[in-house]
Amino acid sequence: MSKLIYKRVVIKDHPYAPKDYRLKLHRVVMEKHLGRYLKPEEVVHHRDRNHLNNKISNLKLLPNEGEHTKIHRQALEEAKRQKKKRWLEQELNEEQKQVLTNIDLSTKLCNVCNTEKSLSCFHKDKSKPYGVASACKTCRSITEKSRYNSRFK
Repeated sequence: MSKLIYKRVVIKDHPYAPKDYRLKLHRVVMEKHLGRYLKPEEVVHHRDRNHLNNKISNLKLLPNEGEHTKIHRQALEEAKRQKKKRWLEQELNEEQKQVLTNIDLSTKLCNVCNTEKSLSCFHKDKSKPYGVASACKTCRSITEKSRYNSRFK
């Protein structure tokens, strides 16, 4: 991960200031807005992902780094879905595009039980078109158990 460059300001009497007294400007802006110092574990997220845009309307306070990571992961997954959808639309003619608009990209058909299930019911597999395995977790579990039992009987 590349190191981001943030605007910084010098504040010598800040309780959480580092040794060089240089604090990230977006944290100072959020502190002024809230009227209190931020806890060290609190994270300020830039909504538009532009770390130089420190307007309060662009900043969101999160309780910890885990919540911050979750936001970025969700944004990345949505961007992947949109990219896949754009790619599919480029390859299709008008009639196929009409069919595509009725397809729900949040579900998938299991190749074993032939049941349409949510993508969360499948193990992740980046090598597959949907980014998930072809068999649902339930079917895969049954298959693996039978395979295991046949080896040790």
